Amino acid sequence: MLAESRSAALHARLLLALLLAPALLWLVGLIVLPHVELALLSLRERDVALMTRTSVTAMERDASRAVSSLVLEQDGQTRRVRVRGGVILASGGFNRHPQRRAETRRGSGWAVV
Repeated sequence: MLAESRSAALHARLLLALLLAPALLWLVGLIVLPHVELALLSLRERDVALMTRTSVTAMERDASRAVSSLVLEQDGQTRRVRVRGGVILASGGFNRHPQRRAETRRGSGWAVV
């Protein structure tokens, strides 16, 4: 009887999630996407290079210890780029890597970084 009750509760939650999914997607599109679009537009207007699927293999510093150039690897090609103004490094994929999530957020089922 307990298993049937749990199964019914699970089915009810899944049905609710399926019913709410379009509304949640609409809300995310309404709230999040315009901000992402504005951020990308701002980067483009400032001539900022946005590079995806690129590894930084070295950061070189000048005499004042500021980062002056990066050595990048992308699609098997290595190149050095000069830095003007700053560097922002970001990585992704944690949300799809259960082992990394477990290592960084012990005891939780999800990592919020």
